[in-house]
Amino acid sequence: MDQIVDMGYYVTQDKRVTLRVVRHNEQPKHIEAPFRPYFFVEQPKVSVARYYASRVGIPITIHNTDLTTIDGTAVSKVETQLPRQVGLLRRVMPKGIALEADIPFERRVRVDMDWKTSDTYNVAYFDLETATRDFDGFKEGTIIGASVVAQGLSEVYVGSEPDVVRWLYDIVTEHRFELMVGYNSDAFDVPILTQRSQRLGIAFNVRFADLYWLVRSERQKMFSSWTLEHVAKELVGLSRVNVDKPVHQLTKQQIAERCLCDSELLYEIERAYGFVDTAITKAYYTYLFPDETVKASKPIDSLLLRKARELGLALPSKPENYDEEVKHSGAYVHQPPEALKVFENVLVLDVASMYPSIIMQFKISPDKEGVLIPKVIEDLYRERLRLKELASKGDVRANVKQGALKILLNAVYGVMSNPSFRLFNVELGDKVATYGRQINQVMRDACEQLGLKVIASDTDSVFVVIPQDVNEQGYYDLARYLELCIKERMGVVMTVEPDKLFSKIYFPRRGGDNTAAKKKYAGLVIWKKGKGYTTPTVETVGMETVRSDWPEAIKDLQRLVVSEYLNGGKVTPLVKEFVSMLKKGQIPVERLALSKSVSKDDYKVEPHHVQAAKKAEKLGYKFYVGDKVQYVYTYSGVQPLLNGNVKPEHVDVNYYLELLNNMLERTVGIRYDETLDQCRTLDQYLGR
Repeated sequence: MDQIVDMGYYVTQDKRVTLRVVRHNEQPKHIEAPFRPYFFVEQPKVSVARYYASRVGIPITIHNTDLTTIDGTAVSKVETQLPRQVGLLRRVMPKGIALEADIPFERRVRVDMDWKTSDTYNVAYFDLETATRDFDGFKEGTIIGASVVAQGLSEVYVGSEPDVVRWLYDIVTEHRFELMVGYNSDAFDVPILTQRSQRLGIAFNVRFADLYWLVRSERQKMFSSWTLEHVAKELVGLSRVNVDKPVHQLTKQQIAERCLCDSELLYEIERAYGFVDTAITKAYYTYLFPDETVKASKPIDSLLLRKARELGLALPSKPENYDEEVKHSGAYVHQPPEALKVFENVLVLDVASMYPSIIMQFKISPDKEGVLIPKVIEDLYRERLRLKELASKGDVRANVKQGALKILLNAVYGVMSNPSFRLFNVELGDKVATYGRQINQVMRDACEQLGLKVIASDTDSVFVVIPQDVNEQGYYDLARYLELCIKERMGVVMTVEPDKLFSKIYFPRRGGDNTAAKKKYAGLVIWKKGKGYTTPTVETVGMETVRSDWPEAIKDLQRLVVSEYLNGGKVTPLVKEFVSMLKKGQIPVERLALSKSVSKDDYKVEPHHVQAAKKAEKLGYKFYVGDKVQYVYTYSGVQPLLNGNVKPEHVDVNYYLELLNNMLERTVGIRYDETLDQCRTLDQYLGR
């Protein structure tokens, strides 16, 4: 069976487990489960399973199998009548006895039977609006608007909650949508829609996915803020509408415009970047549904379970309790030689998919033969190569698929290193990291033997100062040379690629001392792999420009300061102009706002953003867990940034001057001295 877009199970009155299976563009089918729920136990411990099953009154059937544990111990299959009994027996038995007892039954069926989920869904993008307080006949907290956008469809409805929910249900049913995509919908839209529709006796038999999490899982370090407003601007250059006022201050027409615009933004983001399509592809290859692929562990887990059965293995259950502090030794990060020193003509070379290649070629896996995890990686590699070949001939869909497989490949090591992984082994993680450090050392040594200075390295990359007269072919020649050195000294084949060339680069000061910060740098990129030589572009990594909790005005200034510093210009005039504008109230208040998410409903000690949120709620605004709060520091304390409530003259200038100096110290090693209206180095400032 394939093309499954939804699946669940229920138990009939005569206690038969029945699957509800929905295939793409088909009505649901109800079929008897192809096998009984089960888990495994090692054969010497079968009596333990019998004892605890009898204690809780669960009838079980035990069969010997040809399977073994990863240590080579023979296992037996323990069948129960109902799926929930598997979990119950796991909980009552001693820790570690029940193997593979944590897998939801419907996923177990798909993995065991090789039933593929669909690689195509009827997708729609939706948004809900709720009343922030009683107004115009609407009650606070009720759903008052919904919108749906799909290919060839753009609809919105504003009205009473029952009417809106029924309207949305009719739209979904009429167009046979199979996947509804919202934004931050897991935290708000889906729970409230589920609750309110149940009151009306309505069931939305579709799957829901949250674009917020799909974007975050793909671009974890890209955005300074994850609000729809910011993400849409960054990705597609479009803005939300009618967001300058709370919902209760809008007309019905404005509410409709706002609601419809939000769904249209989701549609445009997907058209441009294919986040949902990537999730669908990952799900297709891993027996999951698109909403289940956000965390990398679940797709990799499904692949391992399938491969384990092919290899005659039964795996442990995932640990219910684990020590998050248990970590392997980690990757090597070379200490940059000097903080704030500008280096010229620096080439960055990367080892492509280093950790998956290490696992595959050194056969790093917990099973005796060392083949389980390498085989999973090998299968993904082979399929990706096939898809890349199709993509090179113009197959757009194949290109999306190979990109999704690349994400899965690169996730394997991270999943292996997670204490919640069912095969977590700190020694295996150490072994992978050790080989990675050795490969990095080989690259550094090889460069230095050529007389090239390595100024930094990080995990799978090296930063090398190269002669000015080396051309693009020379970048690739150096990469090929490093590949040969790795093969000669390590006995494995790695792919080394030139990634980018900086005309200038420097490493900022580490907080608290004068040493250069690791994993942080700023530079002017003049060449990129696949794009060739480009107009010099400032690139920063690990600095304030990518943090959401810094004001946009400070981040904009930092970009200018970095650019001026790299180009040998004067930073002081930029800083003095910023300070002058700050004191005169010429910087828009919204550019001085900080932004932070509400992470829980209850705080023992209220941080500033929560204080701001509570002040906003008194004025009719509502914040939920996951929502971003924008706030400004004023002379009367922290204030939420609402519709013109904070004036420039209210801004606490001294707070922002200190924030400015924090940025300047770490970025270029200076402070602004208000007394002298000048910038001075830290040594000058401290009188050293």
